[in-house]
Amino acid sequence: MKKLAFLVFVFLLASAFFVFSFFPMNNSEDFVQCLVDSGVVIYVSDTCPACTNLADEFGGYDVAGELFVNCNEKPEICDVQMKTDYVPEIQHSGELLESVSSIEDFSKLTGCEI
Repeated sequence: MKKLAFLVFVFLLASAFFVFSFFPMNNSEDFVQCLVDSGVVIYVSDTCPACTNLADEFGGYDVAGELFVNCNEKPEICDVQMKTDYVPEIQHSGELLESVSSIEDFSKLTGCEI
């Protein structure tokens, strides 16, 4: 019985090694931090479905929270820094970006690796 348990353990360990070798862990947090460091800011609202969808692409607000400014929570920042009156508004180093629509676009713009 111990030999069978040992063989099952070895099989599971080898399977885990195989899976993680070929399918690396998501580096969402590193990618988000790189975007923040490069000057990307995304202004959002609690009632904006497009904002939630965008956050989900980055792994959710828990992972990408530093990238977002919630205009419901910080209206004074949004009033001063936003260039438009609608969310989500994406800026890079203070410049309005209207052509960024995917994670790949953010990567190309900033040089941050996905």
